[in-house]
Amino acid sequence: MGTVGQLPVKLVPLTAEHWEWIRQRAHPVLCKDTTGIVALRGSKIVGALAFDSWSAGSCLGHAAIEDPRVTRRLLRALADYVFGQAGRKVMLGLTPADNERALRLNRGIGLREVYRIRDGYKPGIDYVLQEMRAEDCRWFSIPKQKVA
Repeated sequence: MGTVGQLPVKLVPLTAEHWEWIRQRAHPVLCKDTTGIVALRGSKIVGALAFDSWSAGSCLGHAAIEDPRVTRRLLRALADYVFGQAGRKVMLGLTPADNERALRLNRGIGLREVYRIRDGYKPGIDYVLQEMRAEDCRWFSIPKQKVA
């Protein structure tokens, strides 16, 4: 268990009991290969990451964070899990172009826009494809976080 500010936070694997929380906030689709990491303060979820659509080189990532103080810890866990433990080279993000808050957060944590799919989300709203590459990830060189 680690501390974020003065808050004890524990990272645990994403389970069925956590799914509805991240689904309501990040809108991922539950796939056969969905995995993830959840940040708990006591029994309260304060952040979660979900990963799906795994290929030999990449996966699609989804994030929801209620307490910004857990962001760095979750990002270190993300980097360790996706790039270290799972050995992938790329994590992808697919975000509606009208969700500027999520796009700004994604850019701030190191995702880079690589393509826009015109009308991909719905007519008039593009999907923005972003990537985070292992070799460019500033979170990957930071000491690794273990998921309980």
